[in-house]
Amino acid sequence: MRRSVHASELGVADASRFTYDASRANGRPSAYENPFRSDALDEQRKQVEANLSADLVRHLQSQGMTLRRIGESMGLSESFISRVAHRKRSLTIEHLLRLQEATGTPLPLLLLEAVTQDSVPEALAPLYQEAREVLAAGAQTRRSTRKRHRKTA
Repeated sequence: MRRSVHASELGVADASRFTYDASRANGRPSAYENPFRSDALDEQRKQVEANLSADLVRHLQSQGMTLRRIGESMGLSESFISRVAHRKRSLTIEHLLRLQEATGTPLPLLLLEAVTQDSVPEALAPLYQEAREVLAAGAQTRRSTRKRHRKTA
């Protein structure tokens, strides 16, 4: 059941229109969608999220982590991580932040390392490599600083 809802009914100040989908509501505000948002754009976003999530799992596996260990580091089950690896599910920002905390590797570096260099356009390859080096050096400095602080504490 879809019905048009005026923004004022939702407590939104502007006069834009939203669509309410009762079949997806379950009492959650996510049932209200901006009508200007394209379904194609939403599908594209989901595909990018699934690909990036799967690439990150693949990268972590290449570093010797098992699906179980990857899941444990984010508070997720091995089966969920398996579905992520097969592009059936995606990681959320909360999952990624937990992974950053568990691995001690900054999230930007984790994401950059998950992107294979052969998937980067040739013109951007030097920038990609430089960004990786800068982020890796920053991560190493951060780890060294933490170790020194632990020894003095």
